[in-house]
Amino acid sequence: MRLAAGFGLPLEPTKTTFYLGRETLLINGKSSMRHWRKALFAFMSRNAANPAGYFGIPPNRVVELGAQIRL
Repeated sequence: MRLAAGFGLPLEPTKTTFYLGRETLLINGKSSMRHWRKALFAFMSRNAANPAGYFGIPPNRVVELGAQIRL
């Protein structure tokens, strides 16, 4: 947002809506990846840091769009 302000686009975090994507990984898909690797990858994905917290985005200004992905 600071970069945008440098170009003359004043933005207020309290009036801005942030759109974030969230993927849910399902391990029951048909792929050549071994089951334990799918489970480990899905586990790591679930335990990844929340982007809103990482970037310091106010939780009441976030809209999350989700998708389910079969591995």
